[in-house]
Amino acid sequence: SGVEKEAFPMHEDIKTQIADMKAKFPDERTAIDKYYRYVRISQSQIPFHFVSMLFPRFLSTLLRPLGSSFLWIFQQTTLSLLNSITSNKKLIGVLTYVWGDYGEPPSTSAFGVQGLLVDHWKGGAFYPKGGPEVIPRRMIRVIEKAGGKVMVRAPVSHILVNDRGAAEGVCVKDVEVFARKVVSSVGAPLTFKQLVPAHVRHLVHEQLEGLHAPGMTSRVSLTSMFVGIKDAAGELQLPKSNLWRFPSYDHDANVTAFRNDPAQPFPGLFISFSSAKDPTYRLRHPGKQAA
Repeated sequence: SGVEKEAFPMHEDIKTQIADMKAKFPDERTAIDKYYRYVRISQSQIPFHFVSMLFPRFLSTLLRPLGSSFLWIFQQTTLSLLNSITSNKKLIGVLTYVWGDYGEPPSTSAFGVQGLLVDHWKGGAFYPKGGPEVIPRRMIRVIEKAGGKVMVRAPVSHILVNDRGAAEGVCVKDVEVFARKVVSSVGAPLTFKQLVPAHVRHLVHEQLEGLHAPGMTSRVSLTSMFVGIKDAAGELQLPKSNLWRFPSYDHDANVTAFRNDPAQPFPGLFISFSSAKDPTYRLRHPGKQAA
């Protein structure tokens, strides 16, 4: 298009990252220091949240006012907190590049989540040698050794609910599988709207109502595309790092523009080359690359 693209590398060493950001935004040194201090606060507050989840319900209810004051950083949106420390929209856009990782643009995401993710990338990232498939293979060994069983191509049609209104298993291809505990990892909308049988859905009325609350409605859907690339000569020098590309620094405006007109540029593109990260890939798939 002829428009010059700006690039902002994200370093694994947090001190290097802060120094680099200050070099690129010399007038925003104070704001950058505040931002990374809030990132540390996000990380320090999360243990209280997880510990409180282990308490009995009555105790969690009593501690809720304390938790609300202690977890204040999770009750502010990313954009509102950043607007309180800087008016530099470009800086805000660069700092919030990770919004696509958790799926909510800065105006609707909790800063605590933004801070946790930034802290998560501190020290860099890892990729499994042998590809992602080695992760479930190792997990399955542990599960089966403990007496468990892992099933594939086994879609759950609904959750089994007993006369007391408690989940007691799942139905898989017309076969009832009973269990002491049932954990759904497909998200709240699918769980409560589809997996909970209609005749007992009134038991989760409060949860269903909560899904329609403005603060719970997501504005973002994600689509993945996997691309195979021929590279018989091994000439492609694909990067090991991940790439994020955006049409502008205003992520909320990018999302709104695309929602209003799908012909507009994607609000965010995540590009990654798994073949470049895995040293065994070329041995397992010679002459090929993957994106």
